[in-house]
Amino acid sequence: MYLSQLFVPFAIAGMVASVPAPAAQKNQITGLPTKSVKCGAKHPREQTFTAAQIKTAAEQALDLVDDGKQLGAQNYPHRYGYRDPTVKLLSECKASDNLQEFPIMRGKYTGGDVATVPDRVVIKIKGKNKGVYCGLMTHEGAPPAPGVAGPFTSCSG
Repeated sequence: MYLSQLFVPFAIAGMVASVPAPAAQKNQITGLPTKSVKCGAKHPREQTFTAAQIKTAAEQALDLVDDGKQLGAQNYPHRYGYRDPTVKLLSECKASDNLQEFPIMRGKYTGGDVATVPDRVVIKIKGKNKGVYCGLMTHEGAPPAPGVAGPFTSCSG
């Protein structure tokens, strides 16, 4: 009898110890495209980004926001005010939302000069590890916009 009373607590402790710890929360970004998107069509710096590249840039931006960090002299990701008349974001993304813009390029943005990186991914922050893909935009070929320094235009695809 005493042996079974001693054994049960140790058996339960062994089962609890063998339960794996919960995995770290992964980013949940909704609305990501499933096909490529082209920025700056018919311009010298035209780029086509795959769905995987867009997802990587959006997740990197969300990670930085979640960690309270920014990269580069222009502090990316940073708020996007949505004042460009030729930028059309997804309907769920409004100027009053917490919209963040972040450079998108063939590799990961690490904080360098963005003078040759005209393209941005825009995400809406919905909470820790949660965001919405709003769209891609580019400086390349963007028409002048009153009151907007460095205007953007939407990418297509």
